[in-house]
Amino acid sequence: MRGLSSTKLNRRSSSTCSFCRSEEHQANTCPHVPVIWKSLQNGIIPLEYMMNVKTTNRWMIQYYQSGSNWGELYKSCEKSYAKWLKKQESKTKKKRNVRVTKTCGYCKETGHTRSKCSHLDSHKKTLVKANRNFRKWFYEEYVVKQGLSTGCIIGFDYVTPEGYNSLKKTTHAQTIVTDINWDSINLFTMLDLDSTSIPWTSEIDGKKSEGLQSIREFMRSKVVMKVPSQSLKSANISYYRHRDSQNLSSFGIELPLESKSKSHRGTHYRQHNVLVDFETTSKLGYGDAYTENVRIIQRAPQVLEDNWLNGYSDQMSVIFKKFTMKQLDFFGVIEHITSWANK
Repeated sequence: MRGLSSTKLNRRSSSTCSFCRSEEHQANTCPHVPVIWKSLQNGIIPLEYMMNVKTTNRWMIQYYQSGSNWGELYKSCEKSYAKWLKKQESKTKKKRNVRVTKTCGYCKETGHTRSKCSHLDSHKKTLVKANRNFRKWFYEEYVVKQGLSTGCIIGFDYVTPEGYNSLKKTTHAQTIVTDINWDSINLFTMLDLDSTSIPWTSEIDGKKSEGLQSIREFMRSKVVMKVPSQSLKSANISYYRHRDSQNLSSFGIELPLESKSKSHRGTHYRQHNVLVDFETTSKLGYGDAYTENVRIIQRAPQVLEDNWLNGYSDQMSVIFKKFTMKQLDFFGVIEHITSWANK
């Protein structure tokens, strides 16, 4: 790296303005450029003004005063004015940026952004505590008390609702559970999202009805048990499946959760659950058939790792980046988190 005392740098000549040849400034800050350019735009050669220009290069000014050189004067001034104008626009842009008040994308308060938002930071910490409390409750209630585990046997009723030309049909089945979505089990499973009405006129922080519906689906969480598809065939259960799921060897059954403690929206219990793809938890098949009375018939031993209680909180915190505090409040998310954090 060359220092300021470099011999090569010291030999460089002083820079000058490409228009008036002054050593005190550059063409983009030359005070004479806008004055002369304005006069030229009115068809006037500002000879008197040019005579009074103070510069170390008087020959340059005298050269432009000659009528035969006015064409060059115009071209030189036009080029310099473009530089001057760009500099002015740059200054204006910087001033405008300084004046812009920061607005937080999460709480919508001014003076800070999401990265410095005290509300977001507090809610994120509360979420970690709340999800730990939920997982602890879930483990005691379902794994320890009821025997939910990989290898347990469950029973359920597969219900086909009454149709135009058919009666309601209920088929009993039981099967082994081959896997459970342990990693993604979280406290939003207990959040009753469907109790929030979304009229078509709704708008929360720029999200209209369709956008709010998308938020609801994004927040929706499930506890899903993976079971062999052969268990449906063994029970003579048939259902309309998507073409892409014809060859699935397994499917998922949602475990409906029921909290014995009242939340701000009351006891949460979803009675009807459709068959889902275990990997994506998306609905499997067509029609309105659903499962109900899902129950654990035979338990099996299951011990989860100690760090399981603290898992998945980081993945859940993405909601604070994607949505605003007001949008989350609309679905009761913040109150739900606070409630579980205090259990």
